[in-house]
Amino acid sequence: MNKEIDIINLQEEYPEFFEAFSSEIIEFVLSKKTSQKIANICIENKITEKDLVEGIAFRITYVIFGKLPKENLIITLRDGLEISEEKAKKISESVDKIIFSELERIKNKKDKDIEKKTIKNEESAKIVKDDFKKDAYREPIG
Repeated sequence: MNKEIDIINLQEEYPEFFEAFSSEIIEFVLSKKTSQKIANICIENKITEKDLVEGIAFRITYVIFGKLPKENLIITLRDGLEISEEKAKKISESVDKIIFSELERIKNKKDKDIEKKTIKNEESAKIVKDDFKKDAYREPIG
C-alpha cells in the first residue's frame, strides 16, 4: 500500500516521466526483485559499502532509462565510483546478463503487444470499410 501511494505521488509530481516510459519498465526498476539482483551482483563482486552499491544501482537505472549508453557502464563504474577496471567489467557483464536481458524481454513483449493491437485495428478498419462498399444500393431518381 505504501509503495502504491509513493508511485501515485511520483506520478503527480513528474507526469512527463511517467508518459515517457512504460509502466512495465518503471515497475521493473522499482521492483524488489531488481534491487535484489543488483545487491547480489555487488555481493558477488565483494562490494558491500552502501555508497558504492547505491552508486552502482543509480548508474544501472541511468542505462535502463536511456540516459547512459550501456557500453559506457564500465567507464562510469570505474571512473565515477573508483572501482577497479576488472570489477567494473565483471559487474557490467553480470548486469547485462541478469538485468538488461530481462529488460529486453519486457521491451520485446511490449513491442509485440503494440504490433498485435495495430494489426487488429487495421483488420477492424478493413472490415468496416468493406461493409460500406457492399451497401451500394441506390433508388433511381425519378
